[in-house]
Amino acid sequence: MYCYYYYYYYYYCYYYNNNYYYYYYYYYYYYYYYYYYYYYYYYFYYYYYYYYYYYYYYYYYYYYYYYYYYYYYYFYYYYYYYYYYYYYYY
Repeated sequence: MYCYYYYYYYYYCYYYNNNYYYYYYYYYYYYYYYYYYYYYYYYFYYYYYYYYYYYYYYYYYYYYYYYYYYYYYYFYYYYYYYYYYYYYYY
């Protein structure tokens, strides 16, 4: 039997029986893809929710500042209007 690693995720094994070597090689190859499939699945799942909440909070703060400036200018003009009336009548 002669074995060596290949690209850190599967390894070749040379046997006298060629079919057994073929099965052994593809077994590790399948295991590697199975593992990386779940790894990337959870990876994108995490980033999907990360960007979802990021977008949600971004939208929330945008909404919040929008109304903040809206009321700010509203009270500003209200104060100006009130001051004008006060100055005018007195």
